[in-house]
This record gives sequence, structure tokens and C-alpha cells, in this order.
Amino acid sequence: MDRGAKRYNWAAYYAAAYEKERKKNIVLAEQIADAERRQADLSDNLNRICATPFWKITVPFRRMHCNMKERLQQHRDKDRCSEKNACLLRYTKEVRRQKQPYQEWLKENDNECNGNAGYSAEQHRDDMPVSDWQTMRIPESDIVLLTYGGGMLDADAFEKIKSYFNENETCMTAYTDEDFYWEDLTQRMHPWFKPCYSPDTLLSFNYWGHLVAVKEEVLNEALKEDGIRNRNMENEEHSVRFYDLCLRLEEAVHRQGLLQGGAVSRRICHIPGVFFHRLYVPGDKAREKIIACGTREEQFIKAEQCLQQELEEGLHLTGAGAEYVAVREAALHRRGCRGRLLCGPEPDIYHVVYDTSISGRERCARAQRADRHIYPHPLVSVVIPSKDHPDVLEQCLESFRKKTSYDCYEWIVVDNGSNEENRGRLMKLQKEYGFLYLFEEMPFNFSRMCNMGVARARGDLILLLNDDIEIIENSWLERMVGQALLPHVGAVGAKLWYADTRQIQHTGITNLRIGPSHKLVTFQDDKDYYYGRNRVTYDMAGVTAACLMVSKAKYEKAGGLNESMAVSYNDVEFCFKLTEAGYYNVLRNDVVLYHHESLSRGLDEQDAGKWERLLLEKEKLYAGHPQMDGKDPFYHESLIDNASDYRCNYKFAYEDALHTMEVMPLQGDVNLRDKEEGLKLIVDRAEMQHKIHAKEPDIVWIMGWCYVPEEDNALYDKRILLQRADGSGCTAVPADWYRKDVEATLWGEIHIELAGFVLRLRKKDLEAGTYRVGMLCTDQVSGGQAFAWSDKEITIP
Repeated sequence: MDRGAKRYNWAAYYAAAYEKERKKNIVLAEQIADAERRQADLSDNLNRICATPFWKITVPFRRMHCNMKERLQQHRDKDRCSEKNACLLRYTKEVRRQKQPYQEWLKENDNECNGNAGYSAEQHRDDMPVSDWQTMRIPESDIVLLTYGGGMLDADAFEKIKSYFNENETCMTAYTDEDFYWEDLTQRMHPWFKPCYSPDTLLSFNYWGHLVAVKEEVLNEALKEDGIRNRNMENEEHSVRFYDLCLRLEEAVHRQGLLQGGAVSRRICHIPGVFFHRLYVPGDKAREKIIACGTREEQFIKAEQCLQQELEEGLHLTGAGAEYVAVREAALHRRGCRGRLLCGPEPDIYHVVYDTSISGRERCARAQRADRHIYPHPLVSVVIPSKDHPDVLEQCLESFRKKTSYDCYEWIVVDNGSNEENRGRLMKLQKEYGFLYLFEEMPFNFSRMCNMGVARARGDLILLLNDDIEIIENSWLERMVGQALLPHVGAVGAKLWYADTRQIQHTGITNLRIGPSHKLVTFQDDKDYYYGRNRVTYDMAGVTAACLMVSKAKYEKAGGLNESMAVSYNDVEFCFKLTEAGYYNVLRNDVVLYHHESLSRGLDEQDAGKWERLLLEKEKLYAGHPQMDGKDPFYHESLIDNASDYRCNYKFAYEDALHTMEVMPLQGDVNLRDKEEGLKLIVDRAEMQHKIHAKEPDIVWIMGWCYVPEEDNALYDKRILLQRADGSGCTAVPADWYRKDVEATLWGEIHIELAGFVLRLRKKDLEAGTYRVGMLCTDQVSGGQAFAWSDKEITIP
């Protein structure tokens, strides 16, 4: 036998293993027997104790103690549940508030424009239902109210409208604001706050809406001229007939104005106040979605969403579609305007394109006064300020030449000091494109450069054009020329997109409380915003000089651009002067161009020095036009005055630029928290807030969003942390912000609607230094915390 077999004797191995396990079992059996004996002893002892008189006497007390302990635990659970329910209630209430700002606006304003609370069903018991087409005379007056469509006429409408006419004796026709409602007037939504009288807007669509008040003599005159309409339009929709009547009323007022004198804008008036409440009647599919919702409140929210979608699709843009073309063409004919209705970028919207041809008689008259070629259309002098950007200018000129069907124009390039190399390249471009090249070294002064170009212009019309504009469709210039030739029109502007996108850069200038602003800036141009503000022609307070057309006579009458305003607001100031002279500035939304914005000098918002200069030029603007300070007749005062979208002027805490929070010292070592990974934090901005007015305090602005994954975020409150390198710092509570974008992206998270936050702090409350920005979220029920630092820092000088 070999050594390996001798060493591993399997019989001996198993015998030894058996003996080892046998001994373990003996020990285990003894332990079990011992435990059974002790259990028996304990049981005997317990029986003896339970048999004693003391134990029997204390039984009720011990039962009461157990019951109290159980009830205490129940109370704790109930309190915790109550705290959770309270958190959820507060959260859902705030979400509802931020989703329905108009409801909050109604509560806060108490419908001051109407003079009543206008909110409860009891307060609306005297409102008058209307349907189809109705005509009503206001008692003891010569004022007639015209309405169409289903809805409710506010109970105060008669008295308020009558009072307005009495206070404004020149008023002959007026229109009011309106809104929608679902089921009853406690569920009002989507207000339509309208501008002052806007003739070009009215010819684009019926912005007067569903309620018009008119003096009886004006109505009779309109109807006297209206025999053809009565015979030929009986089978037309009420909306078509009503729009036709509105246009005829406008013409009748114009005739009265010619006879009696005075501005038409004082005869056709906008009465501020929501006096017409339109019943929302959804389509079959929308109605099914609404009815499928559980509670009445959920149905109202769904109705709002369905109506919002219809508004974005332009379904309530009455007057802009194909069915109204005949009405608008008839109005052009009656007014002696040569023009036709054509589609623009959107096939379902028709725009007036005015005829630009010069008659043979006028051409002969011009030929006798001039020794140059007489064009068949008005000559447009295109003034292009440009310095050190020959490539950009060439793109502008090339796109202009290739994509412009209107061929009666000249180019004037004004250069304020290109370097030698670029000037040489510009001279070559001059030979290729044939433009007039004006060179003068001087500091950048946009106004002076434009005035220099206009002084050398030969055209009837002036087009101020940035060198970073790119032409993308061929009918743009013809449409602008036709509009600019109208006697009542001042400046004409175009809709501008950021280059190679459909993002809006300009749809007119609105004079907000915060100053002249571009509404809808950076918004995607893929839907209608607030009754076609980005779709149809609108009269505006101003248009940008990046693309601004005006007749040369009106340019000179207004004194040109103000050369003391070298960079900013010179175009706004020019438009203000045109408005004060009685002209209307017009935005043509069917004219769309690309704008490679501010290539020549950068963006003012990104440079502190340029922002300070912007404030000074804004002060100069309003010093020359104090009546326009924070006011815009083409923008209702009940619309938001510090944002780029269109909604009622109700501001939540996060929207108030001067709403600051209290600062508390930072306590404890926040670096040692064990749930840092439990919070997702994104800080979009942490910087000094730009001042709107020079006298405003210095404010630190922090905004972003955060959430605790897979947790109920309604239970967490937020606290922003600011910490310096030495560990010192401060903390403050931010305002909650409803973020639609976050809600859409993180739809699987629980209560994510108020993930957004905004915090504003006064600079004087913070010590100088560089702070990193963090967030601490605390569960208001369990006390658990989630914590994270962002990658943002802010330096306080």
C-alpha cells in the first residue's frame, strides 16, 4: 500500500466523525433537558405569583396602563398622519394657485374694473345670459350693445359702459375685455385683455371680440351703408356677420371724424373691464376628456387645458381664416385700398398684402420733377450700419439679393471705422453688390450712422437693417412696403427668429413697467400665443430697428433717430415720436427673417458695464417721453408687466423682483450630513440680479430646481445654504415655483410640480466673499433630511 492510501484510512475517519457528533448530541440533549427544567420552575413561580392577593388586585391597573400605551401610540400615528395630510393639503393648494393665476387675480383685484367681486355664484346672479346675435339698448341713453355667441353679460356692464360714454363724450364706439367660463361664472378662465384702438389689428382679425357698444347714430349710418350685407350674408355665420359690422362701424366713425374733426383713437375706445363672459363649448373629444375627470375641480382644470390647446391652435382667432376673406376684401374696396388677402407662413391665416405699384399718372408727375429713372414701385433705401463684419454683411446682402422679389431698392452701408483689412474687403463687396459705402471713423453711434445713411437716401421709403439679418423668404419686402405706404402707419417691423431656429427674437416692442421689452423672446414659434401675437398683424408701441421701415418723409418729420442715444432705445424713442405724431407702428408677423443678434457689440445682459449704460439710456428715454414711462396703450395694464409671456398680472412670490427673504446664520457642520446623495439639485442661476431702475437695491438672485427621488416631495420644505470657504455662511427659505418643464420631464416622481425655487436676498444682508450654493430639504413629518451642494458659486463684492 502506498503512503497516500495509508495516510487516508476512510474507516477510521468516519468512526472518528461519528464519535465527535455523538458527543455533541449528548451535550445538546443535556442543555435541552436543563432548559425544560428551568421553564417548569419559572412556570411554577409565575403560578404562585398570580395566586397572590397583590397580583389579583393590580390587574385593572396593569390593563389600564397597556390601554394608555396603545392609545398613545395611536395618537402619535394619527398626529403623523395629520401632519402628512396638512403638508399634502398645503402643497396641492399652492400647485392649484400657481396653475390658475387668473383665479388668484380675480380674488386679489376683486374685479375692480367691473366694480364688484365677480367671483362667487351669488354675486353673478344678476348677470344676463346672451346667445347668438343680440342687440340691446342701454336704458336712458342712445348707446346700443351688440353681442354674438353664447355667454353672460356682466350685471354691471350697462352702468359701467354708460358711465364711460358719459365721461368720454367723443367716444362713439367701444369694446371691452372678456374671458371664458366653464359651467358657471365661478369657473372663469383665460381672460382676453385687449389693446387700445388698433386699426391694423382690426383688419387682421376681430379683436373687438363679442361685445361692442356703439352710439345709435353711428350704428344707423353703418347699417344704412349695409344693404348689400343684409341681402348677401343672411346665411353666413354670426361671427362673419359681426366682424363685417365691426369693420363698417369703424368706417362710420371715420366718416364722423372727418366731419367733426378729432382723432379717431378718441372716438373708438377700449373700456377696461371684463364685461363679457364667453361660455366654453368644447368639441366631442375634449368633452369626453373633461367628463372623464372625477371631481368638479379636476374637470375645470381639464377644461382649461383643452381651451388652452384650442387657443394655441388658433381656433378662436376670429377673422383671420379663409371664411372671412370676402369680408376683409370688401372692406379694402370700400376704403379705396388696393390689396389682396394672401396666406403667410401659416396656411390657415390670411394677411392683407397692399398693392405697391405707382400709377401711370403719378409716374409721369414724378418724371417731370426728376431727372432720374422713375421706378414702377416706391424705391426703398436700405441703410445698413456695419463695422468689421464683411462676412456677416455679405451673407445679409447675398440673401437679400437672392430671396427678395421686390427689386426697387438701393443699399447704403455705413461704416464707423472698420480696420484696414476689413475695409478693403468691404470695398470689394461694394464693387460686387453696388451699394453706396459711407465711411467715417467714430465711436459706435447707431443713431448717427442711420441718420447719415438716410441723409444720402434717394428712396421714398427707408429700411433700417442690421448687417446680421438674413433673408429667408421672397415676399417680405413687398409686404412691408405696402404697409409702410399707408397714411396712418409710422414704423413697420418684422418678426425675427434666432438664426437657424424657430425661436422668437422679436415680435414687436412692448413698453412694460420694467421698460421696453421683447415679448415671447426665446419662445418656440410653433403655436399661437395670446390671440395671434406671433401670427397676425398687430399695432405696437414700437418695433426694433434691426428691421424697421418708414417713409422718408415721416422719418424726417420725427427728426430721425436721437443721436444722444448711441446704442440702446434709440429705435424705441423714434417709435414713441411717431406715436406722438399720430401714427401707428405696425408689426407684420407674416414677414419672418433670421437675426444673428448683436454680433457687432455683444449682448447687453451679459456685461455689467453695458447694463449700467442701458439703465442710463432708459432714464433718458423716459425723461423725453414721461407719458410713456411704464405705460403702453397697446398692452393692457392687467397683463403681466415683468415677463415675456402673456397672462394676467398676478405675481407669485417667485415672480416679484423686489421680494426678498430673511437671512439666517448657517449653523452646524453641513458637510457631515449622511444623505447628501439623496437630493438632486440643479441651480440654473446664482448671480446679482439686474436692476430695472437705478434706485433699486442690490439683490442676489438664485433660481433652479430640486427633488428627492422616489420620495413624496410634498412633505419636504426647502432651505438654501450659502457657505464660504471657512465654513461660515447663511441660509434662507426660497419661494416655490411651479415648473411645467420639470413636471413633464420627471413625470414618474411623486409631487414634482413645485420642484422649482427662486430666492432673492439683499446684498447688504450678506458678508463679502465667495459662497457655494447648496440645498437642505427636510421631511416635515419624519424629520428626515436630504442635502446636496451645487456646482454654482456666487461672489459678493
